[in-house]
Amino acid sequence: MLLETKRLLLRRFRLEDAEDAFAMNQDPRVTRFIPGESNATVEAVKHLIQTTTLSDYEKYGYGRMAIIHKTDGHFMGFSGLKFLPDLQEVDLGYRLIQRDWGQGYATEAAQVVVRYGFETLGLQRIIAMAMRDNRGSIRVMQKLGMRFWKVSQYAGHEVVVYELTHTADTSQAGEGLTPGSP
Repeated sequence: MLLETKRLLLRRFRLEDAEDAFAMNQDPRVTRFIPGESNATVEAVKHLIQTTTLSDYEKYGYGRMAIIHKTDGHFMGFSGLKFLPDLQEVDLGYRLIQRDWGQGYATEAAQVVVRYGFETLGLQRIIAMAMRDNRGSIRVMQKLGMRFWKVSQYAGHEVVVYELTHTADTSQAGEGLTPGSP
């Protein structure tokens, strides 16, 4: 599976991405709103990619995807959908290395992911969660046209939950962005 925007490629994670993902998660600015992130070693990240991310592709046909910058090919982070069995919901997630913040990349990546979820996967609803103080992540949700749904507890933390349904005007969520070949 490959999704593409004007500036980004989103592709399935590979075990070779573990070092870059590990480095991203070592930045306390990146993980500030992600309590309990247990990626203490490159081997732990490889294990997570193998047992969760790659497994999700097999189980559900989708999962979190590595974001690669088209111009220089650097690993930027991830975006993608994840089925949460405990909630019976599909969650949109994104995380970028700090150097790529503030340039619209998170929104750009999330737009093409949402469009893929609705148009290709046939999803009817996508949620996204963030800790209440994570203004940057909440702003991305709002730019996607997601609407506040509720405050909830997830993984022992209070989060705000936003939602977007296929019946909503989702054309703007992916406007101008086209998925690449699956």
